[in-house]
Amino acid sequence: MKIITILVSGIVLLLFFTFFYTYSSDIAAISQVHIELSDVEITKPTFYNVTLTLLMNISNPTERTIQDLSSDFDIYIGSHQIGSGSFSGITIQPKSSTLEPVATIITYKGLAHSIIERLSDFINGQQTTIIIEGTMTAKVFFGLGQTTQDFAATIVTT
Repeated sequence: MKIITILVSGIVLLLFFTFFYTYSSDIAAISQVHIELSDVEITKPTFYNVTLTLLMNISNPTERTIQDLSSDFDIYIGSHQIGSGSFSGITIQPKSSTLEPVATIITYKGLAHSIIERLSDFINGQQTTIIIEGTMTAKVFFGLGQTTQDFAATIVTT
């Protein structure tokens, strides 16, 4: 009877440590995901809005698969917020990266301050900085939970 109790206790302890290791490894992996803006294109202009396509290079330098990565983020030109965007459903294998085009509709109302700033930069021969800031969310612990990580990415355009 004593041997069975020790054996069951050992199995429960082993399962606990396995689950704890998996959970903590998944959380550590999301904290190392890196998002970089590779390119920005302005497409589909209308009288009221424009579509801004951000090409994001999302890399996973860890040994863990990142499952169901999603994000909500704000887009800035210079220091002015011009809109927001999101992506979802991205899985990144260990030690790899993916290029993801993310299209966001920007209304001209949000562009007013940024256009003035960009025109001023252009006249003065300066570059324009586009920044995204947001939060990533990914599934952890065999898809049963999720964790979040803040991020920012910048690209300088001419």
